[in-house]
Amino acid sequence: VKKNDAQALVWMRRAAEQLEVEAAYMMGELYRQGRGVPADASEAARWYERAAEAGFPKAQYTLGMLFLDGSGLGKDVKRAELWLRFAARQGNA
Repeated sequence: VKKNDAQALVWMRRAAEQLEVEAAYMMGELYRQGRGVPADASEAARWYERAAEAGFPKAQYTLGMLFLDGSGLGKDVKRAELWLRFAARQGNA
């Protein structure tokens, strides 16, 4: 099967919009890396936040790190700590 980032994006977005948390996390990854879409740190953060709020530990960790360094979001150490603690409680630190 030939790799097709654009087609992957279509299916990933469909799943993410239906609140499939791992798909929402992967949408963040696609936007962060610019795979199949132009790289967009703000859009990546939006998808990570969606997955994090739904309880996905990888997204909570990633969102915490984004708040820590201000990538795609305003830098916010308190929010970074909050998300990193949520992730750590689920074994992702």
